[in-house]
Amino acid sequence: MKAKKLFAITAATLLLSSFLTAGETSYPLTVTVFDASGKEMRQTVSKRPTRVVTSNVSSTEILLKLGLKDTIIGILKPDNKITNEYAADFASFKVIGDKKSLSKEAVLAARPDIIVGRDKLFNAKALGTVAELNAAGIAAVPQKASVTGINPVLETVLEDIQTYGKIFNAQDKAAELTAQLAARIKETDALVRSKAKGTQKVLAMTNFNGNVFGSFDVSTGLQGNVLARLKLVPALDKPANELGLENLVSMNPDIIFYITADRNAKNDPTAIQNLRTNGALANVTAVKNNAIIAIAYDDFMDYGVRTIEIYSKLAKALYGN
Repeated sequence: MKAKKLFAITAATLLLSSFLTAGETSYPLTVTVFDASGKEMRQTVSKRPTRVVTSNVSSTEILLKLGLKDTIIGILKPDNKITNEYAADFASFKVIGDKKSLSKEAVLAARPDIIVGRDKLFNAKALGTVAELNAAGIAAVPQKASVTGINPVLETVLEDIQTYGKIFNAQDKAAELTAQLAARIKETDALVRSKAKGTQKVLAMTNFNGNVFGSFDVSTGLQGNVLARLKLVPALDKPANELGLENLVSMNPDIIFYITADRNAKNDPTAIQNLRTNGALANVTAVKNNAIIAIAYDDFMDYGVRTIEIYSKLAKALYGN
């Protein structure tokens, strides 16, 4: 057991130390990417990309953090209004479609030389498959952290940042950013280890109107890793809609993460108050202990820097500083 623990610590140390390296990119560059099933593929970038399409908020924000705004020629419409420090940047980008109605023709018309973003959008009905895009002369780099099939962890986000750093010859900035984020992960892990007393059950609730609600599946992927690190177990292992008060009572979560989103603007402003004041829920542990935490969808359900930041914030909310 001690040998296994020592090996895990050593492996983590080597992984974190790799984020401190930097240098100049030599083209053509070949990187490893994964499709939605977790299949490993090789992707070659012939030169530094100058025309980039991003397919989600987290990939766009990573590029912005690396100083690569001028390379972004198009984005998919964000699910929610951007309100952080990048609001003006997002407003300046051309929107080439949204994830529900995007066509490959619109993607090709934008003439990108590379597309980055969530793995599940690299399919024949949306952005196009990796093979289709390559045949059109477009490099395709799905975010590794979005690939549920490989069981991503928070450090996988750092790998994505490093990959972008290599692709765009921004390795110095990528090394600086990943070092900062690695330190934050390490600090947060230490906080949880020192304060957590066993595991607790959490429900990722959404769109509560006072009677029914929905829930996200946060048992796998990057979100599952966040829960595991926080010493939390999910109340549900599959997404659900139209759940009633009796379901909430029977699940009896210790903690509720209430996920807010623009599409639920009708219910979100009063949802937590409705939970607190509904007599039928008075004995639900999370309600009784006022353990209800509001989280913006993009902070928790995407695959980038925000996920690491929300891990830190949740740990402090649950366990103190």
